[in-house]
Amino acid sequence: MKKYIVSISLILIMSAAVFIGCHCTDKIKFSYYDIRDDKTKIRLVSTWDTQNEKDAVFLNLISEYNTSHSAVCIENECTSGSDYFSKIESDFSSGNEPDIFISWPNEEIRRLADNEKIIILNEFLQSCDCYSLFKKSIWKYVSNSNRIYGLPLESIFVGFYCNTDVLNDAGIEHEPQTYEQLLADIEILKNKNIIPISVSLQPDGILIYEAIAASIGMTSAEKTIYSEESGVCQAYKTAAEYVKELYKKGAFPKNFLTISDYEAKAIFLNKQAAFTLQYSDFLSDAFNINKEKAQSVSLNVFPVFSQDNRKRKPLLYSVGANTLYVSSKAWNDPEKQAAISDFLRFITSSSSMISIARSRGSFPSLKVSHPRIYSDNFAYQQNYEFYKTINEILDFPNNYVSPEKLLQVYERFPYYLNNSLSIDDVWCNN
Repeated sequence: MKKYIVSISLILIMSAAVFIGCHCTDKIKFSYYDIRDDKTKIRLVSTWDTQNEKDAVFLNLISEYNTSHSAVCIENECTSGSDYFSKIESDFSSGNEPDIFISWPNEEIRRLADNEKIIILNEFLQSCDCYSLFKKSIWKYVSNSNRIYGLPLESIFVGFYCNTDVLNDAGIEHEPQTYEQLLADIEILKNKNIIPISVSLQPDGILIYEAIAASIGMTSAEKTIYSEESGVCQAYKTAAEYVKELYKKGAFPKNFLTISDYEAKAIFLNKQAAFTLQYSDFLSDAFNINKEKAQSVSLNVFPVFSQDNRKRKPLLYSVGANTLYVSSKAWNDPEKQAAISDFLRFITSSSSMISIARSRGSFPSLKVSHPRIYSDNFAYQQNYEFYKTINEILDFPNNYVSPEKLLQVYERFPYYLNNSLSIDDVWCNN
């Protein structure tokens, strides 16, 4: 009986507490919430992947910023694959545009700037005294009529890398300077069961195509690589023929059409191939994987196509995919604008740029003193010394051809190599 009375008493007390609690809560409008919801969240869409060691420096910088800024959270949304830019365009079309995103400069980016979908950064750069800190040479890649719409974090190039020890073991004394010398070396290497050039069609399958076009050279009349009216320019037509010749001669791995870029790099780094074509962060990869093997890797431009042009050293060079853009929608939100402005100052600061250059061997966009990086980074040393020998800078086609068009060329190129399509069919809209 006592237990029964005690139980009833407890129920009455608890009911009263709930009744009072409800009225108190109602009166002061108290609510529970996750403290993270109080932060200003900035959605950054990128290809920066936690599984990719080369991207670690960018992710670490975001983490560092978030740790030191309690009121802001930069949320990296990694989107990989060849259709990356298609997703960006889809987000803008649906009204779900990212606050910040990264991309190569290209026609579609310029269109977004012209349509005021991304902001013009001149006022921001002047307000924070950042403009004069950047190298003047980079602005041509991310501006139109002096209206700057992108912030590059680095500059990159395409290099023709050589395993000098593999060449020596095959009895080849000198690296090829001309295409004719390269063809002769290919035959020697094949007879030694060495893969001459380890490249892949995945995911940037036309890198060798672009490098050969640069080596051929484009006339002043060929500033436009492709247009609906005139089609693809002569330099890119000729370059396609040379890629096909190399393919038919067995210069590439047997599974060239299907192997990944990772596998192609591994073949070269494991000394199973003499040459490869890669972006300038490749040496950083090589050094991190095996310091000793990386020491015997040399860097040059793709061999030129005439003895008369042996003095030419043309280089595909530009700001790369790690270039930041800000959506107008986010910038027009005062709270987000303050957070984005602060983050941009952080990630383009001298210390951040030096971290990126040290990690990737790339050239910073700021006027930082190169000895600060040069002294302790093998990849940067090699890239910097190589760059000093270059006498001709050429832009990547990515800067002038839409991502959709380049994706089309990449997807159709194997059909050209196997004689199923002409090079005009690879480029044209049909």
